[in-house]
Amino acid sequence: MDDEISNLLTELKQISENGCAPPVARVPLQIPVFAKLIARIAEERAKSAEKMERQTNKLIFLTWAIVWLTMGLFVLTTGLLILTLLLVKFA
Repeated sequence: MDDEISNLLTELKQISENGCAPPVARVPLQIPVFAKLIARIAEERAKSAEKMERQTNKLIFLTWAIVWLTMGLFVLTTGLLILTLLLVKFA
């Protein structure tokens, strides 16, 4: 949690603990703070979503790289096996 969110939460707490004002009178003071807090949380969620998407794309790339390397090793191993069988047969 960053400083801005902490400050907004502290401000909300101070408004809520203000005992001299009735709860109905505190609502107009709380609404702008809640709006800022919701906007800040939305920004954090957007950043997290972008980071997760980048990491997912990297994982997909790495998965395909593993698939291609495995296929390459299979082809190489099969080729060496065929070559060995041919050498043994004609030797």
